[in-house]
Amino acid sequence: MLLLGMSLVFYGLHLDVYIPIINLLLFWILLLILSSMQLFFFGTYLPHRSPRPESNNSHHAISSNYTLIFSFLTCYHFGYH
Repeated sequence: MLLLGMSLVFYGLHLDVYIPIINLLLFWILLLILSSMQLFFFGTYLPHRSPRPESNNSHHAISSNYTLIFSFLTCYHFGYH
């Protein structure tokens, strides 16, 4: 159902508002891919990378030590454990 709604919006913007498909792909699909990479890097990779002395658990998870604003901009505070 969600895919159908997204398809209707996508083709509605293309056919009714005359937005070129390349613009829709760049601002829809490209941003989806970039945000997924951001979530993986700041939310998964950095907090769980190779073992460090300060991580005592089996997942090697440590909280990110970013400032409040930078933590929000990187991944909505997802790196806190």
